[in-house]
Amino acid sequence: MATRVLQIIGSLDFGGTTRQLTQLVKQLPADEFETHVCSLRQIATAPAVLRQNPTRFTTVNRTRSWDPSALIRLGENVRRLRPDIIHTWDFDANTYGRATALGFHRCHLIASDRRMAVAEGFHRRWIDRWLARYTQRIIVPNDHVRNHCLACGLPTSKLEVIRGGVPHRKQLKGHRKKLLHQLGIPPHARLIGASGPMTWDRRYKDLVWATEILKVIRKDVHLLIIGDGPQSSQLRRFRDQVQIQDRVHLLGDCDPDPILPILDCYWLGSSCESMPYELAEVMAAGVPVVATNLPTVHDLIVHGETGYLVQVGHRAGFSSWTNVLLNDSVLAQRIAEAGQKQALMRYNLQTMVNHHMALYRLLMRQTAENL
Repeated sequence: MATRVLQIIGSLDFGGTTRQLTQLVKQLPADEFETHVCSLRQIATAPAVLRQNPTRFTTVNRTRSWDPSALIRLGENVRRLRPDIIHTWDFDANTYGRATALGFHRCHLIASDRRMAVAEGFHRRWIDRWLARYTQRIIVPNDHVRNHCLACGLPTSKLEVIRGGVPHRKQLKGHRKKLLHQLGIPPHARLIGASGPMTWDRRYKDLVWATEILKVIRKDVHLLIIGDGPQSSQLRRFRDQVQIQDRVHLLGDCDPDPILPILDCYWLGSSCESMPYELAEVMAAGVPVVATNLPTVHDLIVHGETGYLVQVGHRAGFSSWTNVLLNDSVLAQRIAEAGQKQALMRYNLQTMVNHHMALYRLLMRQTAENL
């Protein structure tokens, strides 16, 4: 009989956590793992891998930060599915999912913690420490997040590092021309991309300013920003105030898969990044990158070899290194190829899947031994 795994996530947007979850769901062998996915929040469209099997996807329609009715619905979902393993994927899901699972003693409980916030409230740390007592494993994406979790008081014995995995994407034929036409961008334009949730730590304003600098020295650059979130309306107002609507395009929470491979350059301007999944994904697609100099980015970028690094908030650094890449196609190709090799090696998709399967199998063996 297949092991029944319930994956619980806060929201199925197009962010890095969702994309990591969907990659895992796609790759797990169906004859060994019966995978179900539950989103706490309602979404307009589910990723394609879930639409293919809608009976394996549910939502509990959480409408506010603390929603007891959603907790009740989640409990009903768990009772109906009777999973062997519950795997939660972010702070909201870690809290709701693990709290619900406490009443189901036969479930193994796994949490994925990808946070490395600059400042976290005491209540969040206390909740994490309390729920960790009932959690078999806490998966973290790298040693930086592991050290952060240790500093927050989580037990060493339960922390397990499993690095993310990215697919090798190729440009879809004709998609660049179609996208440019939809956005009203000239065919000869050079496209820069940025993606991720619209939160303050992503520092999208810096990228808008960097585009403004580039606009002064060249007339062909356009910035495409993929994502949504609490800062989206402020960013739109800021873009309009600096009168750069013709060069900065806010695409919202759309599927980045067909867009990332057609970019000429990608920017990551974050001040804090626990797992730069989007950066690894775009590098794996063969796109040269310019990113902020963060410890978690060093796994991917060696300055001048696999990409370029700038200090947080250094807008001119983004524009100057990007201009170098756009003016030298040979250099851009060399950087892109080296970055692609590094991303596919460090963020190997099959390795990520194998590590998850090994953990699931270990927990099920422990169950069999205890019978």
